[in-house]
Amino acid sequence: MITTTPDYVLTVRAVARLVGEWNRASTSKVIASELTCEEVEPLAAVFLAAGDKDSATAWIAEHVATSSECRGHDEEPLMSTTTVVDTPTVVHALTCTRCGSNGVQPAVREWVNCTNCKHGMSLSEAMTCDCDGYDCVPRPTDHHAPEPGEAYTYPLCDYAYATARSLGAGWEADSCHLGAWGLILSLDGRVALRLYVDGTGDTGDLMLQDRHTGAEYVVPGECTPAGGAASTPDEMREWGNALALFVLALGL
Repeated sequence: MITTTPDYVLTVRAVARLVGEWNRASTSKVIASELTCEEVEPLAAVFLAAGDKDSATAWIAEHVATSSECRGHDEEPLMSTTTVVDTPTVVHALTCTRCGSNGVQPAVREWVNCTNCKHGMSLSEAMTCDCDGYDCVPRPTDHHAPEPGEAYTYPLCDYAYATARSLGAGWEADSCHLGAWGLILSLDGRVALRLYVDGTGDTGDLMLQDRHTGAEYVVPGECTPAGGAASTPDEMREWGNALALFVLALGL
């Protein structure tokens, strides 16, 4: 059996991902009634550990209301066992080139080994700062270094996919590297539009570029949802519908 050493940074990322996916009310309504009391309390504790007391309370409440086997829960002790401490996340100086773990330990000479996936690499390959792997640096916490999805929930390519879905049969979409822009395509090859944000001006206009002619079209603000960038599937569908109407209005 292969065992691995727990990695603090990977653990934080995994918990954040779990909380981000499981904090939806629709998820708790479907699953909470199927969990036993022994199963739902550890899940609530994960939300608490991540600082999301509302989701922890919601899962317990939904479980109590819908589970026929629930024996009841004393919520206050559960809610008071976790204290959220504002400590900075630490990024260590060495990062595994294979799995991304920070659990990298110096071995001999200029060689290091990953305690997570057991991959070996040179010290220079694993280095992420100039402290020789024996120190660590705090991760920036200002607005210039947000956590994934903090500023915008969806990459721009998702707007292209939502538009193609709204346009219906005969349309598809594609994504560039990292989803920084997307393509909206008709299956007959007649229309090929690149959806991107103009980074040359001061306003950051949402743009469509005709890949056949090079013509560019600014998507007016009044043609897009009033709430700004999409942060939920329903809002993304609204964006898809709005952009689909704009594409059709171009008459290409």
